[in-house]
Amino acid sequence: MNIAGQGFYLLLDAFRVYALYRFMGIFFDKDSEKSYTYILYFCYFAVHSLCYLCLDFNSINLAVNWAALFLVVKTGYEGGGQRKTLAVVLGMGIGLASENLAWMLFINGRPKSWEGFGMFFSVFCFFILEVIVEKTVKMEKELEAPALENFILIFIPQAVFILPTSWLEVPAAGLPLWQFPCAFCL
Repeated sequence: MNIAGQGFYLLLDAFRVYALYRFMGIFFDKDSEKSYTYILYFCYFAVHSLCYLCLDFNSINLAVNWAALFLVVKTGYEGGGQRKTLAVVLGMGIGLASENLAWMLFINGRPKSWEGFGMFFSVFCFFILEVIVEKTVKMEKELEAPALENFILIFIPQAVFILPTSWLEVPAAGLPLWQFPCAFCL
């Protein structure tokens, strides 16, 4: 990846981290946010970006992304473990769904030059989904299942249809079946 491509990736990744921060605001109010949360998000951005730019191995990037986001939420917010786990799983789930959609539309079987379009679409789609969820779902102090009912009804079918179809298309794209189908793994 050239310097311009790396700069473009870093800008998109910074915007994606901002969208994740906003998404976590659905689960945690400003009072439960610790004073050093911004520093944790910056460290998350730095670790994830370096891992992607230096290693570019999707399985490792995905593992680093999950672990780093869980550490940010675990140490940066006050609240119960169930709420923190749900926030990370749903945030990563929306991100993976948007990346798989971008992979199917822009990257699957297309030249490498289309990857930038896929990255932009993925981050933009993630931000739009975050705003929709933010405007429709308000979490109460106590975690209640009915508050997430509509979100789950939308998310589960999306994940069921998008993830398996992209996994089925991996061999057609010439990628090994064991490699994760996401092009840029959040």
